[in-house]
Amino acid sequence: MSLTEYDPKQSEEEAHQNAIQFVCSNLKKHEQLDSVDQMKRNALYKKSFIEARLKSSVQNQLDNVKNGLDSLKNALTEIKDVKENMNSIDLQLDFIDDIKHTVGPLREINDS
Repeated sequence: MSLTEYDPKQSEEEAHQNAIQFVCSNLKKHEQLDSVDQMKRNALYKKSFIEARLKSSVQNQLDNVKNGLDSLKNALTEIKDVKENMNSIDLQLDFIDDIKHTVGPLREINDS
């Protein structure tokens, strides 16, 4: 997916051109001028519907980002816990190694 720079002026111009095309295509006959108010209401309804969907989508994205950050925070905590446990195990292994070196000579003395 490629990101392109957003140009609000270009978007506004495109929306304006689309609106002109829409009105022209729906008002080809003189009698259709009576339906302008209905067209305006429909357009406002559609706009509010799209804005609500956009707001909902943005909120969902924000919720997903928050959940992702929470997951990363939990993962960091777990990594720290694992590191502490590994350090504890290393200390225990060092202690066992020290005991082994101490017991080795004692065993030789005992065997003789």
